[in-house]
Amino acid sequence: MSSVGRKSEKIYAHLYLRKDLHDAIQNGRRDKKRYDGRLFSNGLAFELGADILLGVAENEEDVLKQKLEDIEIHQNSINSQRYIIREQLEKFEAKKKSIQDQGIKERQDVELLASKIIDLWDSIVLYKNTKNIDFIVRHFEGKLIWDKVASMFPLKYEPAPSSETAFQIAASLLEYEGDGWNV
Repeated sequence: MSSVGRKSEKIYAHLYLRKDLHDAIQNGRRDKKRYDGRLFSNGLAFELGADILLGVAENEEDVLKQKLEDIEIHQNSINSQRYIIREQLEKFEAKKKSIQDQGIKERQDVELLASKIIDLWDSIVLYKNTKNIDFIVRHFEGKLIWDKVASMFPLKYEPAPSSETAFQIAASLLEYEGDGWNV
């Protein structure tokens, strides 16, 4: 019901109160005390007193039951929020692990290609065995282009590159930029 509707249901009552009771209510009002969300006032005191005298006031047991029900509803809401947040954290951890696993796999591919470059270097550079280039490209199908791999090997014989240089060559061929952390 709107406040306008409520106002029409109220009537003005002129009361005589004991001075100590009136002073206590006014002190409570000055101290900003509240009862059930309402600021202490003479009207509130009259309403509560009348409700109690007439037996209209809510039973204390019912009030406690309602408070317990409200707390249970609030607790269920908190439990729901916890569940949602935990689910989001699990998804975040799974995504993070997937990214880390992908980084490890890419690094392993680069290391494998680097070892193949070193192992097949003499066969390709010294003996011009281009079937080994085919072997490398097939092993990394979809990631390497034959011409690009062939261009990494010199036309004149040079000794096989060091592990670091082979790793750099392999990283360049596989367009590996690193995983951002040490494996």
